[in-house]
Amino acid sequence: MKAYIVSTIVTFAVSLTGCSVTGGTPPSALVSSPAIVPAYTPKPVIARTAGIGEVVVNGSLEFVVHGVRREERIQDQFGSSYGRAGGEYVLVSMSVRNKSTAAVFFYPTSQTLVVQGTQVEPDQNAIGALDSGIGDIQPGLTINLEVPFFVRTGTQPEAIMVSDALHSISSPGSPATRVELS
Repeated sequence: MKAYIVSTIVTFAVSLTGCSVTGGTPPSALVSSPAIVPAYTPKPVIARTAGIGEVVVNGSLEFVVHGVRREERIQDQFGSSYGRAGGEYVLVSMSVRNKSTAAVFFYPTSQTLVVQGTQVEPDQNAIGALDSGIGDIQPGLTINLEVPFFVRTGTQPEAIMVSDALHSISSPGSPATRVELS
């Protein structure tokens, strides 16, 4: 019975690959065909960089990073305190302005902190506690917020990647803009 099952599996596998035990012709999928040339030439993605205090544009939003501070614990608007063992919060202070003619939904969670070459996402619980700017920004208006990241104590952040998430989705190849923090 085992021999029969193994024989059946081998026969099935051979038939899937298009081979034959007698050396038949290869399937048409393996025969070379002319190369297909894409209808467009992709543009290279060029990372844009800036520093603290500089205006950077990403999609419909203008960002100005004002600075960085560290806290072991953060406090919400009601006085509750949040913190975790083994780390600290790095809070990046920024202004975000809608430069378009329509409201733009802003996602603080689309911003990432660069630490030792790795991108770290914001701490979502801390975003909620700080009430950090989730929602529509009307045309021409600016919001001020701090985006919190939880990192190991003493970790030195390199940069923050700022992004208009909706623009990035509708315009692939439009990367986040890197703002150096040192």
